[in-house]
Parts: sequence; structure tokens; C-alpha cells
Amino acid sequence: MTGATGPTGEKGATGATGAGTGSTGATGPTGPTGAKGETGAAGAKGETGAKGVTGEAGAKGATGGTGPTGAGTTGPTGPTGSGGGAEKELASGKEETGAWSAELNGETNDLEMEAHATISFKPKLQEYPAGEGVKVKYKNATESEKPEAPCFGSPDEPIAEKAWLCVLRGGAGNGSKENEDLNVTKTQGANKTLNVFFESPFGETITEIENVKGQTGVDVVFRSSPYVEAAATTSKLTTPAKMVAHGSWAVTAR
Repeated sequence: MTGATGPTGEKGATGATGAGTGSTGATGPTGPTGAKGETGAAGAKGETGAKGVTGEAGAKGATGGTGPTGAGTTGPTGPTGSGGGAEKELASGKEETGAWSAELNGETNDLEMEAHATISFKPKLQEYPAGEGVKVKYKNATESEKPEAPCFGSPDEPIAEKAWLCVLRGGAGNGSKENEDLNVTKTQGANKTLNVFFESPFGETITEIENVKGQTGVDVVFRSSPYVEAAATTSKLTTPAKMVAHGSWAVTAR
């Protein structure tokens, strides 16, 4: 039988280090994540980069739908205009005036002659029925100094009664005074060889403007005197015939 273990002896001296190297042990497990460190200081601003290439234009968008019609109301009708168009015909009771002139100059042995003072109406007169037109009246310089019906006023301001055309001769200018005339007709009358008379633009002798005769104007006719109408292209003056005349006219529509 084994006897009891004796007491442990004293530790012996450390032996010398062995010459061999042991192999590396296996990697230990990963330790836990450490606490988040403080945020570092901001870095310096970098340089601006180069400009990029412009992109291509986008495709045109589709046209939008028509919006709803507005609900505004129609404004009030404006006032009637006063009219500004020119009259086509001289209205009843209205007057228009103008000026005229005529000259006649013939020497002995010249063919007998006549001169026309043309009077134009703007606007024209109405087309009056026969017998209901505008009568015509010529007043020489002496007669024009005596205002009386149907022609009043003066050569500077002629006035005609309703349904009358009044033609007045002036007599103040040297060279055109009536007393300087030589052998010419002077007063209005039915005898065209001796008197002043009126013609329509067509050449018809008239004493009244009616229908279309004289509707746009008339001529006052002066002639050398005496005048042989049947031989107007062959009859010659036996004395000089001279006249320079001018004056005014007024017509008042029927």
C-alpha cells in the first residue's frame, strides 16, 4: 500500500530560455466600436469648376386648351355722330356764294366775239321740276349799287332771296370799271344780240335753273355789240370791243 505524500519541495531555479520560436496564436475577436470622435475643422473652399456645355433646347410643349369665354357685358351705344360728309346737293333755304370774272378784247375787223363768266355750284343744286326751279338775275355795276329784291347785299357780300341766283358786277377797280367798257352788252335781257344772258353748261339759253339745266352751274354771256348771231363766224367788228369784268354771285336753294 502507497504511503502518504510528502511535503512539496522548494521551487527550483528558472531554466534557460529555449531556442525555438512558437507559432503565432489565432486572432482574437473584434473589440466593440469606440465612441464617435469630434467633427474636424472645415476644409478650404475649392476652386470654381469650368462652365458646362449648354444643353439642347427642349421640344415645344403642346398648345393649351382654349380658355372659357369672358362674361363681360356689352357697353352702352355711343352718341349719334354729327356727320361730316360733304353735301351732295344744296339744301332748301341754304345759300352758297362765289366770285367770277370775264374778259373781252377785240379790234376793228376782228370777228365778233363773246366772253363767258363761269359759275360753278358746289354742292350742286337739286333737280327742280320745270317751272319750280331757281331764277337767274344779272346786275351790272350801276344796278349792284342799289340792293333790292331779289338781290341784296353788294359785290363784296352778295345775298340772294330763296330760289334765286344773283350775279353782281363790281366797279371799283381801274381797268375793270364798267364805264371803261367799249361796245359790249351791259344789261340782262331777252334779246341775245343786245343783252347779257345765261346759258347752261350744255349751251342752252336759260332764265331759270330747272331739271338738270344749270344744276351744276351756269355761264353768264357777254358779247360784242352789235352782234349778228346768224353770222357769228363771219361778221366782223366795225369798232373795237373791250371789257374786263369781275364780281360775285349768290344762290339760295328753293
